[in-house]
Amino acid sequence: WERLDLPALAALGGSDKNVPVDASAERFQAVRRDIEIVVNPDGGHGSTHPATGRGQAELLNDLLTFIRSATDP
Repeated sequence: WERLDLPALAALGGSDKNVPVDASAERFQAVRRDIEIVVNPDGGHGSTHPATGRGQAELLNDLLTFIRSATDP
């Protein structure tokens, strides 16, 4: 992380049973870099919804918005 010199996004799941949101957010904030943190309240540990196993539209929308803002000239 010390060499990170580009926009970064941390997409966290509010229902993550492996790594609680607070613990993840604290780690990213401790890095002291410009890391955008978004929390999907229904999201789990991965990119799929914990109950349905389907891709999470909210996560994909967050990623698309981030990529667009990071690459906008």
